[in-house]
Amino acid sequence: SFPGVESPGTTVTLDGGSYSVDEDAFTGYAKSLGTDCSGTIANGESKTCTITNDDISPQLTVIKHVVNDNGGSKKAEDFTFKVNNGAAVAFEADGQNDLTVSAGAYSVTEPSVTGYTTTYDNCSNVVIANGGSATCTISNNDDAAHLIVVKHVVNNAGGTAVASNFTMTIHDVTATGGNSFAGSEAGIDKTLTTVGSYSVTESGLTGYSPSSSADCSGTIALGQTKTCTFSNTDIAPKLTLVKEVGNNHGGTKGVNDFGLTIGGVSVNSGETKTLVSGTSYVLNEAVSTGYGFDSITGNAKCPATLGGTVTLSPGDDITCTITNNDIQPKLTITKIVVNDNGGTKIISDFPLFV
Repeated sequence: SFPGVESPGTTVTLDGGSYSVDEDAFTGYAKSLGTDCSGTIANGESKTCTITNDDISPQLTVIKHVVNDNGGSKKAEDFTFKVNNGAAVAFEADGQNDLTVSAGAYSVTEPSVTGYTTTYDNCSNVVIANGGSATCTISNNDDAAHLIVVKHVVNNAGGTAVASNFTMTIHDVTATGGNSFAGSEAGIDKTLTTVGSYSVTESGLTGYSPSSSADCSGTIALGQTKTCTFSNTDIAPKLTLVKEVGNNHGGTKGVNDFGLTIGGVSVNSGETKTLVSGTSYVLNEAVSTGYGFDSITGNAKCPATLGGTVTLSPGDDITCTITNNDIQPKLTITKIVVNDNGGTKIISDFPLFV
């Protein structure tokens, strides 16, 4: 046994006969033996055995793992990486790149990709010796988009609705927990599991005027957060009071001669009054000699008689018609016959005319 040296090598004297030459294994190097490193040698013969050692190139494997559970669509080949901040390298379609490198320390990074969170496993300052190998795994998880839906209700005209009386629905994308839900003044933060074009609508109560913010429709990308605000204001109810007059027996009163009132406030026939929802209003008129009340017709919310009340809801717009007819006058003619001087005529003997 002896240490190896480069050419011209070490000369060893030995007896003729069979022989072989070998060396101790050395990690990281591949060994190859020349032809004359084994065989037979005769007395006086000289042979040269050459043993060659070639360092084995280290292997660096970079694996890409992509998770698309929030609507992302990127694949492994859509990402690149850099080794020791060198040139960008695209990932293979199968998500694994096998690199032959020199012995040394390596760090693998990748440019950030919008909408994805990156995590690294065994990718920083990885030392690889000759013949060694290492694996760096880079994982990318798509970032969920968030859509916050706020329901705002304004009751300026007696309305009593609250946010939860309205149902909000997100269209064209999917959200955790379902796409339809009760409105909330504080807002509902919905995590989207798909992204792209979307819109938000509402359903629920009538009698409220809706308005919506710009972000209640459009497009949303991975990792984005948008806020959609729906505002609803109660619509003040309206009542139109109409007077119809029947002058079939010589009456001369017009529609505005009856002192119409809504809640004690005088109005003309056909005049529309804006009211407060949920409040009761008395419909009435002044007593008009020679005219009788006939009926109140119109919407089902109109009272049946004078002095009755009407209570409206937000957005109501109704008409109540009060009809009066003139009362036919009556004339009674009485005939009196006095026969105190011998006369004999009776009442029927006197034809009367009007």
